[in-house]
Amino acid sequence: IVFLELNRKDEFCFVLREHEANWYIRQCIVGNPAMYFKQNELFQHIANLLANADADTAFSEISEAQRSFPDNADLYYYRALCRLLSKDTKSAKEDLLSAIALDNYFGAPYMHLGIQYLNEKNYSEAEFWFAALCKLEPENADAANNMAIALLAQDKKDMALKIWKDIIREKPDYEMAKKNLELYG
Repeated sequence: IVFLELNRKDEFCFVLREHEANWYIRQCIVGNPAMYFKQNELFQHIANLLANADADTAFSEISEAQRSFPDNADLYYYRALCRLLSKDTKSAKEDLLSAIALDNYFGAPYMHLGIQYLNEKNYSEAEFWFAALCKLEPENADAANNMAIALLAQDKKDMALKIWKDIIREKPDYEMAKKNLELYG
C-alpha cells in the first residue's frame, strides 16, 4: 500500500499487486490507510456472511461498501458470489467480468466464470477462462484439471489426457487428475 497526500489536504492510498516482478495498481482508495484496514474488516464480514449463505445481507453490505470503494475487484467478486447463491447467473457473470476488468491478475473470478460455463455446457467458453487462469497461475492444478474437462467435453481427448499427465508429473498427489486419467485414459 502506498499513501499519498496532495496539497496537505487530499489523501489517497494505492493498493499495489506484484505479478512476474512488475508492480500494478490494484485499487485506489480515496482516504488514508485506515480506509484500507476498514475495507479489509468489511471483506472479512462479507466472507463470513457468504460462508453462512446469507446472500441477502451480504449483497446489502456490498452495495453499501461500493459507495466507498467503487473500483474494488473483490467487491464485484463477492457480489457475484451473492448472485450465484441467489441463482442469478447472468448478473453473476457480469460481476465476475467486472472483477477481472478491475484486476486482471485476480484468479478467483476466472475460475468461477469457467465453472459457470462448464455448468451451462458452454465448453469453449469454459476452456477460454480456464486457459486464461492457467496462464496467470501455471501452478493451479484445479484450473488445469477443469480445462482438461472442458477439452474432453469438446472431443479433444488427447489434449485433456496430456494435461492430466502434466498435472500428475508436477503434482503426483493430485487425486482428481489421477481419477480422470483412470476414467478417460
